[in-house]
Amino acid sequence: ALVKDLNPLGRFLSISSPAPAGGRLFLAADDGVTGPELWVMEGSPPELRPLIDLQGGPQGSDPGHLTAMGELLFFGADDGRSGRELWRSDGTVEGTALVKDIREGSGGSDPAELTVFDGRLYFTADDGANGRELWVSDGRPEGTLLVKDIRPGAAGSDPEGLRAALGKLFFGAGADQAGRELWASDGTPGGTALLDDLRAGPEGSDPRDITLAGEALFFTADLEPTGRELWRSTGAPGGSALF
Repeated sequence: ALVKDLNPLGRFLSISSPAPAGGRLFLAADDGVTGPELWVMEGSPPELRPLIDLQGGPQGSDPGHLTAMGELLFFGADDGRSGRELWRSDGTVEGTALVKDIREGSGGSDPAELTVFDGRLYFTADDGANGRELWVSDGRPEGTLLVKDIRPGAAGSDPEGLRAALGKLFFGAGADQAGRELWASDGTPGGTALLDDLRAGPEGSDPRDITLAGEALFFTADLEPTGRELWRSTGAPGGSALF
């Protein structure tokens, strides 16, 4: 059944990224007036209402990657001043705040791939100096840090496909020597390393679709002469094999 007509004027309406956190349901919605902003549904009977208008005007802050960690919701949004950065909310106006202005100025670090692992939030971001790399946050500004500069320089390693599994965080990333390969991290700089160099050389095997099934990690990789095929990994170095 229809919960609520968010846009009674009949204009184009967009609803996306519903995520439960702290006994509430958060979602991004555009009511045709404020643009896409953060909404929340709570109470009994449940009431759906706009939570906060982060960017005044019809453009909206466009909340995305809504992800729950404990009682808090984390998401990327653009308030029109800091650019697109990492935000958090406890479901109240007072408790909705910018976590950290990672890339100072209006450019924004564009946080993506928000993933909870071992009680902290991991994501990718571009701070304007190191390129897109792996970051971690405990929800505080001082606890929001670059995990490791995998590929030094403005290009960055561009981590993708973050997946928490087997006691580690796995992702594909590009490095100058190995190319784009499968990496694993325990959340520390020293514990973030290339898992397997499947395709020697700067091109790499370009791992994608990282998925946990049972006690094994599965992903697709592109090698010669087989092309893109399904691979299996134990999660330990040297434990990857063509499935």
